[in-house]
Amino acid sequence: MRNAGPDIRHSPFAIRRSLFAPSPESRIPIPDSRFPNLPAPRLRQAGPESRIPNPESRSLLPALYIALFAIAAALSLWRLGDTPLMDIDESMYAEIARHMVDSGDWVTPTFDGAATFLKPPLYYWLVALSMKCVGQTEFAVRIVSGLLGLAAVALTALLGRWVFSRREGLLAGLILGLSPGFVLMIRVSTVDMTLTAFLTLAFYGYARMIAKAPDGRPAPDAISFLAMWLGAALATLTKGPIGLLIPALVVGLHGIATRRLKRLLGLWIPAGLALYFAIVLPWYVICTIRHGMEFLQENLLHHNLEKFFVKGIYHDKTNYFFLLKNFQWMFFPWILIMAVAALVRLVDLGRGPGRLARIGDAPLLFWIWFLAPTLVFSLSQYKLPTYIAPTLPACSLLVARWLDRGLRGDFWLAWLGKAALLLMTVGGLLVVYWCLARFFPISSVFARTLPLVALPIFALLSLLGGSERRRGAALALACATMFALEIVLVGYIQPQIHAYSPYREAGRLIRESARPGDEFFALRTGITGSLLFYTRCRFTWVHRDEQLRDVLANKNGLAIMEGPDYDKLPPELKDRLTPVATWPFYHVAKMTSKFLYAATRPAQISTLRLFRLKGAAPPIP
Repeated sequence: MRNAGPDIRHSPFAIRRSLFAPSPESRIPIPDSRFPNLPAPRLRQAGPESRIPNPESRSLLPALYIALFAIAAALSLWRLGDTPLMDIDESMYAEIARHMVDSGDWVTPTFDGAATFLKPPLYYWLVALSMKCVGQTEFAVRIVSGLLGLAAVALTALLGRWVFSRREGLLAGLILGLSPGFVLMIRVSTVDMTLTAFLTLAFYGYARMIAKAPDGRPAPDAISFLAMWLGAALATLTKGPIGLLIPALVVGLHGIATRRLKRLLGLWIPAGLALYFAIVLPWYVICTIRHGMEFLQENLLHHNLEKFFVKGIYHDKTNYFFLLKNFQWMFFPWILIMAVAALVRLVDLGRGPGRLARIGDAPLLFWIWFLAPTLVFSLSQYKLPTYIAPTLPACSLLVARWLDRGLRGDFWLAWLGKAALLLMTVGGLLVVYWCLARFFPISSVFARTLPLVALPIFALLSLLGGSERRRGAALALACATMFALEIVLVGYIQPQIHAYSPYREAGRLIRESARPGDEFFALRTGITGSLLFYTRCRFTWVHRDEQLRDVLANKNGLAIMEGPDYDKLPPELKDRLTPVATWPFYHVAKMTSKFLYAATRPAQISTLRLFRLKGAAPPIP
């Protein structure tokens, strides 16, 4: 809190004064209330010669925040437009936004000439504005997720600074910015990253309101009010009613757990709902007037209720542990420290129901923020790995809280923190080596990983000592390993994977080969957003045998088809097709582990072929 009370040492909002060294107040031995039988920790009194500069001074803090922003920006924006768009969601969002720019219709999302109400329009609007500014390129499509990802990192750091301390805020932002799953989602045009940024804004407003209430009575101010309701409204315009349901669920459960639900229900609810509906309702009303019940059935019924309750709408991912399995790699390696924190909390809660109140308002809020959406999305019949994204800021704040305690050596968590940091560093090195060994010749693997070999060695040496300076060096080396891992991932591995997505080259060749009066067909191949975005053409999907025979006999133009489907055609139909080009092809969006191994990868790679139909027009020479 800004104005600490008498019990500042036990308050979850107490602001500490140092990044790697305990403040003078924290050097007083304080028995841990959760473990009353343990002796008070012994803390070394650092002499003047062992002190480091105070990172919370006005001269050092800007440099630390600039460094955090530079790390996040480097991972988010470096080579952002080098790879082609992915086949499914990313290219679909890009094509819808491109149509808005070209047609001038910013109300009705349109894909392949038909209105689609898969999502509300806010994300399409942002991508369309980006295209107006920098052109219709991959960078323009992805920069929206990149900037909103940076905003989520900044809000996480600000949230940690407000409810914990400046040090823990910086750690939380660093942890989120160095999470592999978060970095990959930043670099892909996805609605879930936009949703994450706006939900983090809403929870920042709520946590700020709680942090300003040392007596337990929430006291909203204008900033808290605007952050909460504006974040919920923008989240709803991004992904539908879930943008309001998740904050309402988390805040409601937190209010029940802290016994302040009645106070929360009386806090500016009418004014907040008025602001919320003033932002959300106009688009829904206009679309209802323009498209009638078709809009409501597709947007609200099909893409929200049916996806949640009806099995097999798009694919069968009804495994209730699907999101938790993906969470392991998305939050690697910080999940190791989070697992320790969860274990301690479970042991603590097992000692009695009264222990719940001792977790503290902010950590309890973050645990609910992580668990409640994860449980809700796990129960859904339709799930994607990116659904876990809105919980990553909460996980980063929890890990920053416990990592800070381990670095300061408050109790036995210091040794757990040492082990976790060492495992993070060595594990990160092994993952770098494994990735490089799968995608590059073995002769170049050692040259590329040799600079990283020294990192775990120095980390081990720094962990052997007990000083705050060495523990801080261990954390820095572990983060450096993670940074190197993700640079390799986004700079070298990701381009290798996207080399098997040929739609950008196919689109260029189709535009160059098109003749006046040509029609365009996708023969037994789904019409993807990538195909439409790169060709700027309307395609006809041909999937039935009678349709295929009619097109090959009577139509002129260009057709695209996958190699296995072409091989199954009878000879008389193959004679109606003149080959133009062939590319190696793999559905990157459906990547499996077999594609990652060099031994099994060739069997997973197909081909994408471009043909000219033999009609009245002569074939391309």
